[in-house]
Amino acid sequence: MKTYCERQGFLGLESPYCDWETSRVAIVPIDFVNFGLEKHPNESGYGPSRIIQASKRVRVFGNIFGEDLFRKHGVSTLQVPSNFLPADERTVVKGIFEADKFPIIIASGNASVNPAMDVARDLFGEVSFLRFDSRLNILSPSLGKYSEDSVAFGELIKVVKKILFVGTRSAELEEVEILRQYRGGEKERFEDDRVHVFRMRKNIRRIGFETFLHSMRALIKNSNVWLSFHLSVMDQSVIGLDTTYFEPGGFLYDEVLDIFESIFSNSSIKIVGADFTGVSPTPKGCFPESIPTCYIVAKIISCFIVGIFSKLK
Repeated sequence: MKTYCERQGFLGLESPYCDWETSRVAIVPIDFVNFGLEKHPNESGYGPSRIIQASKRVRVFGNIFGEDLFRKHGVSTLQVPSNFLPADERTVVKGIFEADKFPIIIASGNASVNPAMDVARDLFGEVSFLRFDSRLNILSPSLGKYSEDSVAFGELIKVVKKILFVGTRSAELEEVEILRQYRGGEKERFEDDRVHVFRMRKNIRRIGFETFLHSMRALIKNSNVWLSFHLSVMDQSVIGLDTTYFEPGGFLYDEVLDIFESIFSNSSIKIVGADFTGVSPTPKGCFPESIPTCYIVAKIISCFIVGIFSKLK
């Protein structure tokens, strides 16, 4: 695999800590995904590379006892061409798994999620899908209906062990009707407990954050889990306007880290891969002198990687 190294990849790590051969985590930054999507005029296609750039300003301390986990286990950043196709992504993710590394996809849109999930299901069998997003996105925005389009998660619901939507604050009426079918309307196809939606106000704020964490962990225990994180799940006071869409309300930065810590501290939950999507820089965004959204995302990803490393021997 061709990688960025010598302070050009994630966190600006130097060799050998950024080398493909020695790293335990492989990051795939997909700037231009040729999935039939046009590059947004506000340069949203550059979100992943801006995150890599901002990550070089992240100060890495490992843990409180001083162990530098990033230099102990290594993080490589793959070079992805501009004409990257879904089939290419499947090949790359499969290669990451076969090399016994943990894949992290960084992309602007949701189209990159399903190809990676396809590979995870092929290798691990049953996989649960843990999706953090302000919107359900069960419908394809391009077709406006329940479809097999890779941008939508409607088809994904059929093939995963469980799917959890966390932080939801908006949904189409058609999506609500589809969820009602999944929750028991078609029992011959779907079990009652396969689909769960944690709405921000009703199922997180009102019941209490700790209660929410306990419920979420209980649903994905004894599971292989793909974690999918869309930036819009966070509060706008944290992320500004540098996301593909946003809804009022959302998680704060420390709450996101608490969620990751809660997941990684549970030995019965195995995270097998992850994607971070939805970063859409406004013009001149994601630079040190501008809204630090990309820096925040880089910090979140680095904290997530610490959780991965905590599971390694």
